Amino acid sequence: MIEGIFEWVLQLKSHLNSLSLNSLMITKSHLTELFNNSVIFAAYLICFALQKKASRGYSLLAFLMCMIISYSPLYDILNNTQYYGLFAVIYLRLTYEIKPITAKVAALLIGLFQVTMVIDRIHNAGIETFIYANYEITICMLHSLIIGSFIKSDAIRIKRFFERSIRHCFDFVRYTSNYSYLW
Repeated sequence: MIEGIFEWVLQLKSHLNSLSLNSLMITKSHLTELFNNSVIFAAYLICFALQKKASRGYSLLAFLMCMIISYSPLYDILNNTQYYGLFAVIYLRLTYEIKPITAKVAALLIGLFQVTMVIDRIHNAGIETFIYANYEITICMLHSLIIGSFIKSDAIRIKRFFERSIRHCFDFVRYTSNYSYLW
């Protein structure tokens, strides 16, 4: 079994060595998109780790599904209208699954924005419109609205935790400074 893993690693290494950087065609916009997606994914993961609720899990799952579709070979198979339509279905379905009203509204806005992208790609197939040019920014803002609605409920808990921690630190300093006068 271990020998099979070593053979697989050697085959992978030889395959990666045969690829050139020109064949990968990584541009600055691809790296920016990957970074933005990674930051949003990390934020969803942190929200889910803070409090494991179904709404947060569904949101994380929806974003993860969209990321997988974006970076899979399915991206090359689908045309723009099918691609944005699939995202619209995912986020409109998410609207029914999550509980907080602000997160529900943000998921609905993402779904409607994806429907707008479908309409835009049907009518302006070869033209870069304002909506198409600012797609990533709009999606990032809408995802931050969902994440913000989740964090809002945790902000009070986090604030109380820090207040208790600071109070305990000050109590410790106060008690230890009083001990020096007892000598």
